[in-house]
Amino acid sequence: MKYRLSYLSNGRKVKITYELFNQLKVWEEERIYIEDAFKDELKRQDDRWINQSRSFYRNNLSFDYLSARGKEFPSIRQDEYPLADDILKRVYEVLAHCTELQKLRFIKHFFYGMSYHAIAKQEHRNKDTVRDSVKKAVQMLRNYE
Repeated sequence: MKYRLSYLSNGRKVKITYELFNQLKVWEEERIYIEDAFKDELKRQDDRWINQSRSFYRNNLSFDYLSARGKEFPSIRQDEYPLADDILKRVYEVLAHCTELQKLRFIKHFFYGMSYHAIAKQEHRNKDTVRDSVKKAVQMLRNYE
């Protein structure tokens, strides 16, 4: 997760995402007046979100981030599995309805071959928690029409 340091109107240092920084810059360039109290509240919320998410993102890249960067997940060979595109399309459609953690754990387990134990160790979580999360995504896949 990328962020930058910024300051509240009282001088307190906070972390804000690049998205918020760029939006504040656009408002400033377009000479749209935003009260300092409102800007401070946006920055405080961003700072809280970054701090809550930091330990998660330290060990993981989000599914959307990987997709946006053009990272390819291991593909299935068409000559061996002629329905591969349909299967992958179905998987990605279901993953779009899963939580971010379910997506990441599903991908780590099934696409990258990581064990539940390895995922749990990486995320500092219980193995059973990781397994249950993956199983929920699998159940959604089974129930998908």
